[in-house]
Amino acid sequence: MGMSPEACHNGGGQFIRTACITLQRCIDARPREGEDGYKETFEEWVNENEVEIYDPFIEEQCEQARVALDYDADYYDDYEICDTFNELLCDEFFEDLQWLEDEASEGPGTFEQVTYKPIE
Repeated sequence: MGMSPEACHNGGGQFIRTACITLQRCIDARPREGEDGYKETFEEWVNENEVEIYDPFIEEQCEQARVALDYDADYYDDYEICDTFNELLCDEFFEDLQWLEDEASEGPGTFEQVTYKPIE
């Protein structure tokens, strides 16, 4: 529901953590290889930081994804975390990294000797 434990308690309710299905769906909705918007550098970051959630009922996976996205492990609002994930997906940093990687994969450029001509 996106309600903090404190707000739930103040309203007389009992806070119970639910599975992070929302966060899993958000992460799974990212572009995959061959789709528009796919960036190999972003995918590498997702894998290196263990952002992927395979089972939203395994709280450790949810916690790891939240921490990797710079939130507390038990942060209550997975919608907000999803927004952060989507902002990272569109971040120019990953665009630049992808450009650099693509340029490097094309091999070295051509070398042309430059001669210096003094101004007379």
